[in-house]
Amino acid sequence: MVISETLFTWDNCDYRFKPYKPVNRLLKISAFLLIAALFCGCAETTVSRGRYFWPPPPERPRLEWIGAYSSQLDLPMTTKRKMKWVLVGEDSPITFASPMDIKSDGNGRVFVSDPGKSSVFIYDMKQNEVRILPRQSDEIRFHQPISVALDDEGKLYIADSWLKIVLVYDSREEFRGIINIKGHVKKISAIAVDRARKRLLVADIGEHKIKVFNLSGEFQFEFGGQGEGDGEFSYPMALAVNLAGEVVVADSMNARVQIFDGNGLFLRKFGSRGSGVGDFQLIKGVATDSDNNIYVTDGRTHRVLVFSATGEFLLPVGGLYSIASRKLAPGGFVLPQGIDVDRNDTIYVVDQMNKRFQVFQYLTEKYLGEHPVQEKLRP
Repeated sequence: MVISETLFTWDNCDYRFKPYKPVNRLLKISAFLLIAALFCGCAETTVSRGRYFWPPPPERPRLEWIGAYSSQLDLPMTTKRKMKWVLVGEDSPITFASPMDIKSDGNGRVFVSDPGKSSVFIYDMKQNEVRILPRQSDEIRFHQPISVALDDEGKLYIADSWLKIVLVYDSREEFRGIINIKGHVKKISAIAVDRARKRLLVADIGEHKIKVFNLSGEFQFEFGGQGEGDGEFSYPMALAVNLAGEVVVADSMNARVQIFDGNGLFLRKFGSRGSGVGDFQLIKGVATDSDNNIYVTDGRTHRVLVFSATGEFLLPVGGLYSIASRKLAPGGFVLPQGIDVDRNDTIYVVDQMNKRFQVFQYLTEKYLGEHPVQEKLRP
């Protein structure tokens, strides 16, 4: 099953964005407020009985907005928080500074790296609490935790771009050790775990390559290099491994996505730079779902773009919207960054400048059967 080609629009609002061009500060602010106001008036057309869909009914919806999280105050109040509220008042919010990457274990825990706070946040949706991953040791602590990944055993891998190491935690969030890759990388932009092959993949934007290690940290091989040809990169910003074992790489400055086999052999590519609805301007993140559809965050157009496994453009989601007005703004982003799709086909997107992450659901037939849409849908 693949996503419909039907595109989402907000009534008469134009979802095609013009290429970004540097202008003076006043014009930037004016343009930002104008677009924010535009989206404020248009976003409501996605509502269907209190639910937000892309595309909206009567088209068969493919994605549903679930929620947005900026602090523990966005979670249901626990008994402990209620008692604290009675005694001393509400908690001070535990907030992000500059969230970058995100991963879900599919079992209620969401991990968000925040180099702005030199921390990794844990959103525990079962316990309805937010906590900070504890210090590793007196000698080693996070400086720039840039990316996070999970393996099949629930181990958490955190890449620190400043230290050029990967820190490992077990499923109980206890520190287990360090993978020192300093001698093999110049500048880490992202990591991913190839679960089937038990490998750690590292995107190195300093050398424009993908480096491959085993999960013990032993170097295996690398592929890529700076350039515009097939299999070459210009600032690979993110990567993911799909269920077919293919490596999907966000080739950011080449404005394209490239797909490789498990040995780094080039298979195919898609995308180009432009102002069309399916074009790229500044790729930030990439993820895949259970149908191997590919989700790409674009930081300049403030959207999530969805493609089939072969690169056919399927659906745009969102657009520029600041939550400074305190509106909920489902699907509204300012510089979306990391993205993840967990085993439940739940989609997590870092909304960096809004200092939050948003959650969506890929609507498989099974999910729709369990959570039916009330409106009659077109076949």
